[in-house]
Amino acid sequence: MKKTCAIIAATCIVASGMASNRTFINPDFEHGGLSLAITAVERADSHTRVQTDIYGPAGNWVRADTNIYLQGRHTGRKYRMLSLQGMNPGEKTVLGDSAFISATMTFEPIAPADSIIDFIEPDGWAVTGIKLYDEPLKRVHTHIEGTVEDRPEVSWLILSESGSDHRVNKSIIIPVRDGRFHYDLYSDGDRYYELTPGIELMRGSWSFAQFYPEKEPVVIKFPSEQSNGLIEVTGGPNTTDIMLWTQTLSELWKTRIGNSDIEKHIMELYESDRLFTPEFADFRKHAHEMSPDSAQAIYQRLQKENRIKSPEGVIAEARRDSLVSAVIGQFYTTELRKPSVCHLYQIYTKLQSSDKYSDTLLEIFHDNYADTLTESPYHRMLTTLYEAGEPTPGKKYVDFSAPDLNGNIVSASEIIGGKIAVIDLWASWCGPCRRHSMALIPLYEKYRDKGFTVLGVAREASSDKAMRMAIERDGYPWINLIELNDTNNIWKKYRAGNAGGRIVLVDSDGTILAVDPETDEIEAHLSRLLD
Repeated sequence: MKKTCAIIAATCIVASGMASNRTFINPDFEHGGLSLAITAVERADSHTRVQTDIYGPAGNWVRADTNIYLQGRHTGRKYRMLSLQGMNPGEKTVLGDSAFISATMTFEPIAPADSIIDFIEPDGWAVTGIKLYDEPLKRVHTHIEGTVEDRPEVSWLILSESGSDHRVNKSIIIPVRDGRFHYDLYSDGDRYYELTPGIELMRGSWSFAQFYPEKEPVVIKFPSEQSNGLIEVTGGPNTTDIMLWTQTLSELWKTRIGNSDIEKHIMELYESDRLFTPEFADFRKHAHEMSPDSAQAIYQRLQKENRIKSPEGVIAEARRDSLVSAVIGQFYTTELRKPSVCHLYQIYTKLQSSDKYSDTLLEIFHDNYADTLTESPYHRMLTTLYEAGEPTPGKKYVDFSAPDLNGNIVSASEIIGGKIAVIDLWASWCGPCRRHSMALIPLYEKYRDKGFTVLGVAREASSDKAMRMAIERDGYPWINLIELNDTNNIWKKYRAGNAGGRIVLVDSDGTILAVDPETDEIEAHLSRLLD
């Protein structure tokens, strides 16, 4: 049976150096999970009481263990849980058809000095950076409201910046009650957001509504699953632009690609079990029985060995790719040359996935956006990507800085300058990344005294706790820096996307020798250059 962990956060206020009784509605925090919302917090001299809604698939169970505590950022003090209402401590509570339950936790009173606290479930989830004070509202207020049609399991939505990674970036839970929802978003008004059904995120396949925070209200209608209709979004000019882009692209795919002879041929191969190799077909049948890490490792191996598509499938996919390049490539090069916030965002988004149109998109950006929309964060990030380029052999690596585990800001060039080095972008939550990192340990031990080093950079959410545990468990002997909440955009600079990791082998003069090489390829380079 699956488990949805109960994660509860608390917040309070400091006034004149003394705690005061006050109730906070939907308090702010830095990072949390995708299944628990803090609906209200009462801070008093005698206790801190936290009201929560806990979400998950109907029929699944949640559990709040008695070892949950709050920890103050300033004092380091741990605040024990005193009582729990709505659930029995340490026992499983099954979620009903409403797909959520409400629970209230009471903790010890928080010291006035702790203006920021973390929620900790040992060896479990964490909610970090909980703010015990009121922040000034940001400049743009956007009212969001809408409906979810005939989907009672959609009892919550996840609000996040478009293109962000829910594992490391902030997300906000919005409740859905009787098929309706509403939320007041205060933002800088400079980037797109998306709203996603929480149950779909938990299942690993999701749809989303995109909008731009403007003064106009945003109205979103999620259709029923049976209708197969598009999500309807209305709002300000930039929201209208992205809806028109989505609708135009969808229609283009349907008419020019979906109804093409080659697409029909691919469907015929699929339905007759001739599209995939027998090995991959067998993997697809049994993947649900494997752990996510094992399934991903097998998939990556088959992909690298070109054993996913059958010979017929490879030819058909090549023909389809040519059609897509002609149709979609022409659409991109025509439309994206017209400067707009929506088009700037589309260029940025496609470059995050190392899109095959990367060079074309970067040239479009350089030629058409040099002096327009320069205040947009998408413009700033695209400028960085344009200057860095795709990390490929023969180019110089992109330098960066990030804190080490002692809080010292360290640059990559300080560590790897003058040495042959691996820049290892990994994460505590990425099993395949960690296996690749562990495979580097014998090479590091063998060549470290000959001019070889490894620099690890862990992509984490709000805390280095999981990173420290992974380093201790896996035994990495080299220096590791931490990329917290994508603060330094290191993954973007190296086009690593949101998949978790990337390995870049760099020569002693800073030239990239290989991108995402296997261990044996790295050893071949080291043997040639250092033995």
